[in-house]
Amino acid sequence: MPDKPPNIQTATRQVELAVGRLSSLSTLPGAGAKLFSELLRGQLSPSAMIELTESDPAFAAGLLSLIGRRALIPSEGRFSLRQALDKLGPDEIRDAALSIRVAAPRDPEEHLRTGLWLHSLAVACCAGDIAAELALPGVNPETAYWAGLLHDIGKLALLDAMPKSLARIFEQAESAEQGSRTIEREHIGIEHTAIGKHLAQRWALPDFVVLAAWLHHSETVTIAREAPETSIAVVVQLADSIARQSGIGRSGSFDAPEPIEPLTEHLGIDVERLRDIHQNLLTAVEERSRVLALDVPNAASDYAEAVHAAASRFARQQVELTEENRELKSASSHLDFVTDFLLGLSSTASPLDIAEDFAVRWQKFYQTGMVCLYLTPLATCETFEAVIVENLSQSRLISLNVSEEGPVVPKAITNTFAILNAYDHIPWLLEQTDVDFDVNRTKLVPLLSGNKAIGAIAFELHYPGDVKLFEDRFKTSASIAAVVLDMALAQEGHQYFAENFARLIAKPSEPAPPTPQPERSEGTHSANKRSQNVR
Repeated sequence: MPDKPPNIQTATRQVELAVGRLSSLSTLPGAGAKLFSELLRGQLSPSAMIELTESDPAFAAGLLSLIGRRALIPSEGRFSLRQALDKLGPDEIRDAALSIRVAAPRDPEEHLRTGLWLHSLAVACCAGDIAAELALPGVNPETAYWAGLLHDIGKLALLDAMPKSLARIFEQAESAEQGSRTIEREHIGIEHTAIGKHLAQRWALPDFVVLAAWLHHSETVTIAREAPETSIAVVVQLADSIARQSGIGRSGSFDAPEPIEPLTEHLGIDVERLRDIHQNLLTAVEERSRVLALDVPNAASDYAEAVHAAASRFARQQVELTEENRELKSASSHLDFVTDFLLGLSSTASPLDIAEDFAVRWQKFYQTGMVCLYLTPLATCETFEAVIVENLSQSRLISLNVSEEGPVVPKAITNTFAILNAYDHIPWLLEQTDVDFDVNRTKLVPLLSGNKAIGAIAFELHYPGDVKLFEDRFKTSASIAAVVLDMALAQEGHQYFAENFARLIAKPSEPAPPTPQPERSEGTHSANKRSQNVR
């Protein structure tokens, strides 16, 4: 191949330097608004991040880069973004999301970005559906989806690094009815496929993304026959051709799409099934693109408002979080939480003292919102006590009335541990607390001792979408507290029984003073029943 002319060499070097300075791709304002709205609601969970990442090449590149740098991409077997995110800390996920740049409002090249986003989504959806019909080693629907979503990462990088130049390349390609690669070679001396390969490698993206970005315009069938590990590029090339035939988005190439016959023959995919994938593609893209708010005219202002609201809230919480973080440093693990609770017990503490101490520790360790812990009353009692823990671990005791609307502890968790939506089961109880519990985030778990509920804990969970991730930890902590509280209740009941028995056997000439009632009526049921029988 002849050497490039000096001016092309200079242009190529300038492109490489400009792309090399990128730390992330830029996302659309609608996706940025979605991110900060989730942050504002305290719901930036793995589930929310996956939904955003599946719709946005910028977030996909950012999270996959983080996963690659943490060496969480398996060398063999199926890749799962959810499993990889579960191995990362929430702070790492949040920081990676916040590092994604948002395109400036009223970006003159916004139409190019929107077109490339839709094209990338179309290729991703199509590639995932195609892979689901195949049995290729190293290729599955999820890897094919991410490879399709990022196959044009080279163009996306050029859009961020030199948007005006890319716009001119697209305009000339459209005028000449050519592919963008031809114009790229003429003007900058390097194709977006090479740029994509280098950038994917530098950002530690998975190999299936590197291969798709590099080879999706090459003779993929010939390459795959010699190197089967490149079959992902055949799938993405077929998906790219179908997406362009569908007219979804704008890829910047205006030549005829790649013929699909050699690709389908090599992959051995059923033609009728491929036709179904083609017909359903627009619906799939519309579903995935909703999170991007492409059809919202004021997405940029929504993003600005979301950023401002989030910044204001974070500023208000900074003092509280600083103090709480100092205290949380001593509780570095779940074992520390349980150990500290047990070591802090006093033999003279009442059940309500223990309950209050545990509720405060629960809020601190799990970083929940407000907490309400209560113990079940006797069947004859019309009132019972509860512990309320508000912000900054401020706790107090309140008295509640038993209602006929439902049992104090719902039947669903009387004998079995589960995490319930509190307002679906005990709205009457929470309404008496005079505390504004968040309806959508307040959960309820039982305090089970010997497979029998002696009470329950209602609390605001900051990540309600990922409640299953916390289930085992909640169960262990609540069960330990339940056993301790049950023993304290039994001791209280035995004390009441002993004092009552002493009064009954006192000599007539020495009348015993009136026996004080227990501090609370929630003593062990069997002990209290026995004392009532004696009376």
